[in-house]
Amino acid sequence: MRPDPRALEFHRRLPGYEPTHLAAIEPPGIAGAQRMVVKLETARFGLPSFKVLGASWASARRVAEWLAGGAPDRLDLLELRSALEGRPARPALMAATDGNHGRAVAWTARQLGLAAEIFVPAGTADARRAAIVGEGAVVTVVDGDYDETVAAAADAATGDRLLVQDTAVPGHEAVVDAVIDGYSTIFAELDAQLAAPTETLVLVVPVGVGSLAVAAARYARSREARTVLVTVEPIEAASLQRSLELGRLVSLPGPHASCMVGLRCGTISPSAWPVLATATDVAVALADVEADDAMRALAERGIEVGECGAASLAAVTQLASDGRLAPHLDGGPAAVALIATEGPTDPERWARVVGRSPR
Repeated sequence: MRPDPRALEFHRRLPGYEPTHLAAIEPPGIAGAQRMVVKLETARFGLPSFKVLGASWASARRVAEWLAGGAPDRLDLLELRSALEGRPARPALMAATDGNHGRAVAWTARQLGLAAEIFVPAGTADARRAAIVGEGAVVTVVDGDYDETVAAAADAATGDRLLVQDTAVPGHEAVVDAVIDGYSTIFAELDAQLAAPTETLVLVVPVGVGSLAVAAARYARSREARTVLVTVEPIEAASLQRSLELGRLVSLPGPHASCMVGLRCGTISPSAWPVLATATDVAVALADVEADDAMRALAERGIEVGECGAASLAAVTQLASDGRLAPHLDGGPAAVALIATEGPTDPERWARVVGRSPR
């Protein structure tokens, strides 16, 4: 399935839009890998992650459908806000999150002049909760893990309370498709920035519920040159890796305590599984210490990313030592592209690991 081209146009019309930076770092010890770049999803519209791309596009579609009963050909956030003004009743946006997605939904609601309620698992860092509240949303804490929090948000989303979730929820599957389309903006930018369409590409992407990985898989399929898709998860929540091993979708029950908070989802989205089952070339599972080591290594290079953002470098480091990537490369020149999905969203922990506060 091709991404909806209107998503990129929608993002380009948002005030303050600009492509995120592509940083070059030394290539890993992988035969044929001549360069390595990091797509820094650490500053999108003032938010520290890529999540706003999917949340804004999916929210716009949901609100447009609420207004008109169907999505129009053109979507514009300012036009939607204008259409909502003066109405006696307005919808509210709902989501479950470990941090970044919920903050992005809350940000979008604020741009539209709407209320938002964001459900978070117990144990979510205070800094992440405060960031969501700072966007004007109400935060509801669920005494459970991420999967239980998603279920609680879905149960509460009735009537004019519109669920904008990045994992498949029965009855809301179209929302996930819209989120994935929103993430396609990352790869449209990356393609233009790489400027080497015939070069073999190793694309390394973190997996939480799988929506970003599906967007990466769609991009990989669109390239004429060979693209090797590498997925990354925490060991304790490696639902995709375990599912690939068994040939069926597997849930890994929580609670999950990994420092890679945005990736500790015990079940990848059921809608993501069929795509990733065939598109994933190498699935990597990480221990927390590997993510922390990568976070420090990037900080030494002046690149400040959080634990989930550093997971991509940790995966390449692991693959450089165990040789699992070699069978997927033909020996020709290759580039490695890491998707760094977030900045330091828990500044206190980042400072403890790195030894200084983020700039």
